[in-house]
Amino acid sequence: MSHRLSLIDTVRSTRRGAHRGRHAADRVGAAVRSVGRRWVKTVLADVRELVQAHPGKATVAAATVGLLVARVFRTARPTA
Repeated sequence: MSHRLSLIDTVRSTRRGAHRGRHAADRVGAAVRSVGRRWVKTVLADVRELVQAHPGKATVAAATVGLLVARVFRTARPTA
């Protein structure tokens, strides 16, 4: 009978541990999403400020990135 009780206690303990683990994972996920949103907003604000301060350089940089991306996609396309 004591074996049965210890098995039941083990199952209950495992369920509690699993619940705590899921709860912790949910909280960590929420924190990561929150930090991610703040980081994106900060980066966008910095880029906006840089573009307003140097519009010519920003245009040249955007065109260069666009040409590089186009070249990568053109090279990655399979030839038939």
